[in-house]
Amino acid sequence: MTYTLEQLSADIGKALKADSGIAGKQEVCKLVSKVLLDDEFVATHLTAEQCRPRKVLY
Repeated sequence: MTYTLEQLSADIGKALKADSGIAGKQEVCKLVSKVLLDDEFVATHLTAEQCRPRKVLY
């Protein structure tokens, strides 16, 4: 099962609530890195058509 945009959003929120400093931001980077390696997530949310001129996920 692929990671959903809702899960990503919730996990980012939890990470930043737990620590709004550098450690929290590093955790956000890990989460984003994780979803960018998920082919199904990328195919669903980051298609070429959706990313013109850019795609903001929030």
